[in-house]
Amino acid sequence: KSQLPCTFAALALFDDDVSVTSENIQKLLNAAGVDVEIYWPQLFENAIKEKGGVIKLIQSVTQFESNPNEKGKESVSNDNENK
Repeated sequence: KSQLPCTFAALALFDDDVSVTSENIQKLLNAAGVDVEIYWPQLFENAIKEKGGVIKLIQSVTQFESNPNEKGKESVSNDNENK
């Protein structure tokens, strides 16, 4: 239940060129009257930072979904190259 509102809040902040931080996500959710567990906004902020921004996070998900076997092939080929 909490993931979807946090996703929409993060995308809305990004679309408005506002920093996607846990504080801003929580402010937007509060303004909308949406209650989420306290840890979700921070998880979203961390995931976005880890991937290098909203665009890169979306690209990483869509690339994996378009070819889920590709990631496994890279791991196998890298393992074979190291032998």
